[in-house]
Amino acid sequence: QSLFVADCGSNRIKKFLNGSTTSTTISGLTLSCPSGIFVTRDGALYIIDLNNYRILRWNNSIVTVVAGGRGNGALFTQMSTSYGVSVDSAYNIY
Repeated sequence: QSLFVADCGSNRIKKFLNGSTTSTTISGLTLSCPSGIFVTRDGALYIIDLNNYRILRWNNSIVTVVAGGRGNGALFTQMSTSYGVSVDSAYNIY
């Protein structure tokens, strides 16, 4: 098991292995204040990238924008400030 931390201050996602006090940084991400993270059973990470108004999916170093990404707003391709994300077994994002 691992613990993942969305570190807004350093713009990165940290991974702590079970029992460890040191972390590694998840590579391949360009973030601006990550504020929430959800880990699926298969190990994919869903990350709220707060200041870029988007949700990213990181899966084995492949990064995909799955929501937002077109600035702050109410259009389908836009998001406002978000701090939590959840994904169900059918991969619906909440």
